Amino acid sequence: MDLWERDTVQFPRLLAEIMATVDLTDDMLRPVAESMDLELSDVLELFNRAQVAWEQSKAIYVPVEVPEIDEDTVVADLTRISRWLAEQTDNDEAQGAASDLLNAATWIVHS
Repeated sequence: MDLWERDTVQFPRLLAEIMATVDLTDDMLRPVAESMDLELSDVLELFNRAQVAWEQSKAIYVPVEVPEIDEDTVVADLTRISRWLAEQTDNDEAQGAASDLLNAATWIVHS
C-alpha cells in the first residue's frame, strides 16, 4: 500500500502539519472541543498525540539518506577509539573487547 493511502500515516501527519503551520488559538479550538464533547485540553492532547504518531511514522516510513563515507577515515577514527579504550584499563578482557570492536567495525565498513 502506498504511504498516501495509509490513514494511520496521513491523519496524524495532517494534524501535525496544521499545528505546525496554523496559529490555532483556544478560541478557535473551543468549538471543536464542544463538537466532540471534549475539554479543550483533550483536543490539545489529540494534536500532541498526532505529532508523536507522525514522528513515529516518519521514523518507520521515511527513508533516511546515508551519506557516503570515507572508509579510510572511519577506520582511522575507529582505530583511535579502540586504542583509547584499551588504554583506559589494565583489564585484558576490556582490551580484548576494544580490539574486537575495532575488528567488527572495520569489517562492517569494508563489506
